Amino acid sequence: MAVADVSAESAHRFRKLYDHYFPKNSEYQNTGYRRWFDTTLFGPPPKPGEDSHSAYYALRGNAEAFRAFAHHPDRDAQGEFALTWTKECLILLLHLGDDRFSELLAREDRETRELVGSMIDIQVDWTKHRFPKTRRLYSYRYISPSHQAFEKKHGRRLSLLIAAVAADPRFSNVRVYNRGEQTPAILITVPRSLPMKDREDLRHLVQRFVGKDAVLTFAD
Repeated sequence: MAVADVSAESAHRFRKLYDHYFPKNSEYQNTGYRRWFDTTLFGPPPKPGEDSHSAYYALRGNAEAFRAFAHHPDRDAQGEFALTWTKECLILLLHLGDDRFSELLAREDRETRELVGSMIDIQVDWTKHRFPKTRRLYSYRYISPSHQAFEKKHGRRLSLLIAAVAADPRFSNVRVYNRGEQTPAILITVPRSLPMKDREDLRHLVQRFVGKDAVLTFAD
């Protein structure tokens, strides 16, 4: 199987992301997965039948292996098998990077893109990291359970806003947060690079769904 080369720059970026999401020493579950992924990432190729999810070659950018991974039955399983597949979705994104991962995911059917996207969206810290090309490929957005209090008072307007933002590719890097008991309840961060017209369109969208219950901030 053909594999992709990884530049020194992308390797350095991956290491930082890897340490962030799968720390070497912690009390959390992802440290256990770190030990597993270390073998897959830096160890020898698996023997026939050992690479159950085709992860070894998928991590190296092989399109055939990526497709086998994306359609593996464990994506619809329960318990540990499904959780492992979910964690592998994240490690694939981190290791391949936004360009290659999105290129491979874009070849899949909509159901697969949405499923992989939903697994990614619940794991990425969108306050720190951006994968805009990948995020444009699916419409799912993780909604914190804490925003239920807002919707209990105001109806489904926050969910509708999040769905509208997710549906517009111009806003792939716009992030919506619920600030719990704070007032106003919704914080929306917008890249400074967003064109002025798009900013105005976003403001109108926010006004339409949540009125003055949101604050827009601009960040690099």
